[in-house]
Amino acid sequence: MKIAISGAGGFLGSALRQELQERNMQIITLVRRRQLKDAGHIYWSPKNNIKPDLPPVDVLINLSGENLFGIWTRRKKEQIYSSRISSTRLLADTVSRMPVPPALFISASAIGYYGDQGDRIIDESCPRGNDFLARTCADWEKQATALKTICQRVVFLRSGVVLSKKGGFLQKMLFPFTWGLGGKIGSGDQYLSWIHLQDWIAAVIHIIKHHSLSGAVNLVAPRAVTNAHLTRALAGAVHRPALFHIPGSVFGLLTGEMGKTMVLSGTRCVPEKLHVSGFEFQYKSIENALADCVRQDQAYHYL
Repeated sequence: MKIAISGAGGFLGSALRQELQERNMQIITLVRRRQLKDAGHIYWSPKNNIKPDLPPVDVLINLSGENLFGIWTRRKKEQIYSSRISSTRLLADTVSRMPVPPALFISASAIGYYGDQGDRIIDESCPRGNDFLARTCADWEKQATALKTICQRVVFLRSGVVLSKKGGFLQKMLFPFTWGLGGKIGSGDQYLSWIHLQDWIAAVIHIIKHHSLSGAVNLVAPRAVTNAHLTRALAGAVHRPALFHIPGSVFGLLTGEMGKTMVLSGTRCVPEKLHVSGFEFQYKSIENALADCVRQDQAYHYL
């Protein structure tokens, strides 16, 4: 099987690429530096509207997008939005002009699509929210909607927070928690929908293999947890107390719209489509997932 990936140098993309290569799949990566152009790398530039010269592939996976973490200044929000819209639009236009389009187009999205839903249980049929991230995700997915008449399948990966010691959310959380400075944020009642990196990768491969899956797919573990539950579980995993509490008003002032949207708000998602298709999670509890992520010396290199 031949698979092309954009965003293959990122946290998720690099892990997925490695696993696919280990399964003897032929991988083509879309790169934004001309000097990397060779048999396995194809140059493209969403910023300059330069399309990739893609050969026929079975699957095209789009994981491009500006990192969400950081203060959401006006410029940062523009980068978050434009990086997702322009890259997906360019790939969709590329695919629409291919003599033999890929059978499957997979595009990243996020559970931010649903916005703040409190403790309501959310599956893929729920409507989008109304905040900046929800609108971004909706427009992001819209760019590839036209490919539903061109590709056999189009899938949107509505991913939750992906847990791994290699990067992302958990890597940022480990520093204060390993120093005993962890604690709940806000009320602690807001839900976090999460997934272990290994399960995220396995779910993407499952989607590639199972032709019944199309449209939006929630990539989250079966049981979302509250911020308070996450705090206890992470403190237990690193064997440190978590006695601190950051009031929501203080956290909001420090982190702005990003913190209010991604930390103080909650989304309690379930992986309904993955469940119906028979996908089996390796990490169903946050305790087991965090224990694996901080195992060995990796979690304690700050000490």
